[in-house]
Amino acid sequence: MKRKNILIAVLLVTVLFAGFGVRQAYATTGCFADTIGSPFETYVCWMKEMGITGGTSPTTYGPNDNVTRGQMAVFMYKALVGDIFISQPLNNLGGNANSPAAYVSFYTPYALMQTSQIGSNAYQFFINVPASDHGRALSFKGVQMCYAASARGVSLTRVQVQHWTNGGLPGGNFYDDQTVRTDTACRTYLIAAPTVMQGSDHIDIYLVGNITNTANSITISSVTAILSPSTTTAILAPVTGAVPAPDQGNSTDPNLNPLPGNPPAAAGGAPNHAPAQNAAQGSDPNLPAGQNP
Repeated sequence: MKRKNILIAVLLVTVLFAGFGVRQAYATTGCFADTIGSPFETYVCWMKEMGITGGTSPTTYGPNDNVTRGQMAVFMYKALVGDIFISQPLNNLGGNANSPAAYVSFYTPYALMQTSQIGSNAYQFFINVPASDHGRALSFKGVQMCYAASARGVSLTRVQVQHWTNGGLPGGNFYDDQTVRTDTACRTYLIAAPTVMQGSDHIDIYLVGNITNTANSITISSVTAILSPSTTTAILAPVTGAVPAPDQGNSTDPNLNPLPGNPPAAAGGAPNHAPAQNAAQGSDPNLPAGQNP
């Protein structure tokens, strides 16, 4: 019976490691008095450090105790449920095509949003994240962004997190902060009603900065995507051809968000996809002026 219990414990730890994508445990030893010297000590301590187990008491783990099906369910839940944080490379940041004077300079610990023309300029940060994990779709919840907009003559005036699915923006599946920021901070921007991702989704952050002194800039020091697991089976988007552009004259996508100064949202709906102020045809803030998708 003891041998069977040990085999069950080894199998459980192996499954937990597979769920985390871990190939080797890195943890301190001595986390429980009754696992010191055990061949499984490092693995047990890894489980404690990851918050998967608290032991049978503050000082004991019970390495040879039976594991019930209920206890195994608790282990699995603690191992696999929880937010996933994915740090983004800063070179995903660039000037938006609607602002040809906007550009970005990169340094080892940060990126600088700059411009050759004073005034309001738009930038784009593209998020790279997996749409699924172990066959289950992931939900995109939002981002944390660390910035510095405290230099003289600069301000961060808009941060809009956008989750695009199958060529369109799901209703309410974006976060739009138009608070004028002149500080240095790390802020979390969470979508109110996140949805699971499909294999062809893409996510970006639309940033607007007001720069009245071209010698200064807005600093972006980190961007971290926040995901959560789901029970939904992972799929690729069921796309059979190109998705029609919403501004070809025969449709209006009510879920796409306007640039500053555009008409407000229709009553009871999401923001209208109104023409950008500086575009002859293109109405998407992510498109060059006068250009359709």
